[in-house]
Amino acid sequence: MKYEYWLDLLPLSVKEKILLTGAFKGAEGVFNASTAELKKSNLLSDEKCEYISREKNKDRLSANYEALKARGINFITVHDEGYPERFKTLKGMPYGIYIKGNLKNDIPCFGIVGARRCSAYGRKMTSEIVNGLSGMGIGIVSGMVRGIDGEAHSAALKNGGYTIAVLGSGVDVCYPKEHEGMYREILSSGGCIISENPPETEPLAKYFPGRNRIISALSDGICVMEAAKKSGSLITADYALEQGRSVFALPGRCGDVLSYGTNHLIEQGAGIIVTKEDFFREISEFFPKVGLPLPEAPEIFKLEKEEMLVYSCLDFYGTGADDICEKTHLPLISVLQAIISLTEKGFCKECFLNQYVKLR
Repeated sequence: MKYEYWLDLLPLSVKEKILLTGAFKGAEGVFNASTAELKKSNLLSDEKCEYISREKNKDRLSANYEALKARGINFITVHDEGYPERFKTLKGMPYGIYIKGNLKNDIPCFGIVGARRCSAYGRKMTSEIVNGLSGMGIGIVSGMVRGIDGEAHSAALKNGGYTIAVLGSGVDVCYPKEHEGMYREILSSGGCIISENPPETEPLAKYFPGRNRIISALSDGICVMEAAKKSGSLITADYALEQGRSVFALPGRCGDVLSYGTNHLIEQGAGIIVTKEDFFREISEFFPKVGLPLPEAPEIFKLEKEEMLVYSCLDFYGTGADDICEKTHLPLISVLQAIISLTEKGFCKECFLNQYVKLR
């Protein structure tokens, strides 16, 4: 793999690297090829052939590759069995990827993205959506930056779920610094840190659009929770649509800066998150269509019919039993029995006398 690592660091296109490894029977063959042999292949310009020859230093390569392994960084390329199948249909797929932790290629995953300066509403809904998805056995993919991304990883970790952080830096560079605890917890929980950028790469703005396409490529669908008019989250959504992924968006109030992007996506045909229950039901139906196993239904789907009716009337603000009776057309005794059952199961509680709020 050290020769693949050397080839990945060269400023060549993915197509050129694949053609070279095919012509010279692997990256080691490219490394050992003379300048004349490289030129004779007619795959690169003479200038590039001469540059490759100047970059051959076996001792330095061995030392650098051993240092990579010592830091617990795994490196795989498009030629390796562990390379994600999802990447192979990706326009501009990375030749190599750097991994810390456990990259699972065999489970359904959803990308959760949104504004860095998100609202309390965006955080709350992100946490609730991720709790439901994690409970269904769906992995959460995001970018580990401030705001919605960080909230998505945090919620997945709290729920014991699997999460992948895609970085716009090297996998050994935690950005932002205040997420170092999250970075370590992702790894200790069996999750994954991944990047196409070599170790020690600083988180420069030019790397983040590329990171966004990796987030969407690793995901079977994308949820955009909040996004301003010009947002990296919208770039991720565009990549997702190009890659044939489903895109969902959380609606917001007209005029809200952080809802402009999501409302615009909905206007363009993105799936709308009207209620969490509808969204989770749609997700449960979605995965068999893409050839993935049906995730386990969230606990809410196991409620009895009257419990579900009563629960659907509750909000995070107090709702009275009389109001629930009016909305559901159930007798008061049935409503109260359902509320008692929902309270015992942890779905609601009495916040004031005869006023009830949902807890999840």
